[in-house]
Parts: sequence; C-alpha cells; structure tokens
Amino acid sequence: MSSQFYRYLSKKLINYFKSNLHAGDKFFVQFDEENQVEIFYNTLKNSNNFDLSVSVEEFVYKH
Repeated sequence: MSSQFYRYLSKKLINYFKSNLHAGDKFFVQFDEENQVEIFYNTLKNSNNFDLSVSVEEFVYKH
C-alpha cells in the first residue's frame, strides 16, 4: 500500500476519534502483514493531525 493511503487512513482515524471517542470504547484496525502495521503506526506517530495532548505509546505486534 502507498504512503498516501496510510496518511489518508491516519487522518480519517484521528478525525473520527476527535468527535466520536467515548470512555470505554474499543476498536481495532486489521492489516494482513506486520510491515503494514508498522508503517501505519509510524504514520500515526509522525502525523501532524494530533493534538499535542494526545500520546502514542509503543506496542509489540503479535499475530
């Protein structure tokens, strides 16, 4: 998948959470390959769409 796709997806996800995230909500995003998860994570982490009060935490991918 292209970097443009990951930027688009991260922007849509962040915008969704800005208006629809409530305490206790759960969600998941599913990819087919581990490298897709890593690319998406890095795209989110480096996104300038974040409010500075939002943090991104490291994770370990398990499949």
